[in-house]
Amino acid sequence: MTSWRQLQAATREGSLAAQRARRRLGLSLERRVDVFSVIEAEGIWLMFQPLRSLFGFYRRLSGVAGIVINANHPASLQRYTAAHEYGHHVLGHGFSLDEVRHIDGARGVDEAREFEEALAVRSPAEGGDPRHEAAAQAFAGTFLMPIQVVNRVLLARGFDRDRPQLGPVDVYELSLEFGTSYQATVTQLAVLEKITWAETRTLRFLPIGIKTTLAAGRRPQDARADVWLVRDTDTERDLPVRVNDEIVLRLPEIPSSGYVWTLRHIQFASLEMVDEVTEAVNDEGDRHGDSAIRRVHLRAISPGVDDIAVVLRRPWEDEPVRRVVVHVHVAREPTGDAASGLIWSQQVQRTLGGNVTEGGPWPAVRRRPVPSRR
Repeated sequence: MTSWRQLQAATREGSLAAQRARRRLGLSLERRVDVFSVIEAEGIWLMFQPLRSLFGFYRRLSGVAGIVINANHPASLQRYTAAHEYGHHVLGHGFSLDEVRHIDGARGVDEAREFEEALAVRSPAEGGDPRHEAAAQAFAGTFLMPIQVVNRVLLARGFDRDRPQLGPVDVYELSLEFGTSYQATVTQLAVLEKITWAETRTLRFLPIGIKTTLAAGRRPQDARADVWLVRDTDTERDLPVRVNDEIVLRLPEIPSSGYVWTLRHIQFASLEMVDEVTEAVNDEGDRHGDSAIRRVHLRAISPGVDDIAVVLRRPWEDEPVRRVVVHVHVAREPTGDAASGLIWSQQVQRTLGGNVTEGGPWPAVRRRPVPSRR
């Protein structure tokens, strides 16, 4: 039986390894980690496949390392799973099959007794060494959400750095900034003592409900896609989105004053208009009075780059009193046009590399050297 003290030591080991890896890779604290590119650059094969109950797995065999991620999961969960599996690699583990308990729940407890009870019902065959899972989970949290990045994002969004008062929508929007799953973000905020472990229980919401709220009651067309809310205070913003993600601009205005929001660009290469409405509300939330909310709702439909520009001005005036510009970068799927398989760059590399050498981490994968972990 693994003791609580051993798990704490494994957690510290994973977190420290993530800090060292970030420094070694020269990762910026100003933008979120492109974990798929990190894995590819480290000489690790990365594949996406439907895996039923598995979130992902890692395997190292004869000097070759490979990671497989569940192709059916949302992008944010795929990224977090990838960081978890990369943690196994950096920490020198040989093999790991990871389920929901290893990715979402390995650190989501606040007392030793709860953790030990959770481990008692997990057989070794299901999860391997619990210390490895605790270390890999700590690695993923610190690698994608180190304290410096979390503090920067909290301050940029107007929260108190030490004791932010966060609701479900706030946490979901933070998860978009970090590129992590909602549950992983809740857990890491508790680990960093931004929220209490008791508060994590009040934040147990399904992301689909939060996304529907952000989209003013409209359920996203793709439940796995993310919904990005842009406010009138977002003067200029970059959005790293995926195909089927939705973007909602929520812009308050007072039509009786003559100042209204106008969409400057209506022709997009990678976006389509879902809806554009003006809803009258007053300060009490009733649908009367002079105040209104202009909502511009768009969806990403293909890889590419687009700019959304809206201005607040009177129709008869040339100069706006406020401007919001959103730079949207719609990424292609990691596997290119295929629904599953190797990431696109490795598909190209494999095609150009000639015959495939047997003996890799899975059948029909060409052998590549694994770089030093130091």
